[in-house]
Amino acid sequence: MSRYTLVVVDMQPFFEDANDELTILHVEREILSAVKQDCDVVFIEIPYFSPMDEQGLAPTHRRLKELGKGYKRSHTVMKMMFPRGRFEGANNIIRGSTYRQYQTKQFRVCGVCTGGWLRNEDGTIKYDERTNSPEHTGCVFDIVLGLSKLLPEAQIEVVQDACRDSRPAAKETNWDDFRTLPNVTVLIADSGAQAA
Repeated sequence: MSRYTLVVVDMQPFFEDANDELTILHVEREILSAVKQDCDVVFIEIPYFSPMDEQGLAPTHRRLKELGKGYKRSHTVMKMMFPRGRFEGANNIIRGSTYRQYQTKQFRVCGVCTGGWLRNEDGTIKYDERTNSPEHTGCVFDIVLGLSKLLPEAQIEVVQDACRDSRPAAKETNWDDFRTLPNVTVLIADSGAQAA
């Protein structure tokens, strides 16, 4: 992938998976690589769970943010824990990137709360009865799904070893769920190869 926008999802201390040292190291690798290649870097954060929460959530790990300290092609966008609209996080990434004149044709995504499609007991994808649209979980999947739908011409890579989701409800990330999206590739970053 040539110049791209790196999207770092929810690497905030509040999320247990964001404190996993191996995940942090892999996300660091992605940030350093993006900076070295003069690519854009977008950190996406959840500021709080409720507007009544006075302290809010701590931002992205300082050590990750400091990798881009002074780097002019980096910024942070917010998304709400309970979105105010469909694909709020992806919309905020696109708006912020467009405003800053970042490119929006190629993305590389890493972070925590990976997720995928919600499934029925028989393994079929669960649909929302009100909207008749497939249901999904996970912040990374939501961002990737939103970018895929809102920018169908964009190419999106998800870096498998720089993502993590150990939530009991998530069980195991189904990387094939990402592959159901026509413009998404799942990568094993160390080799740069597509994941099986």
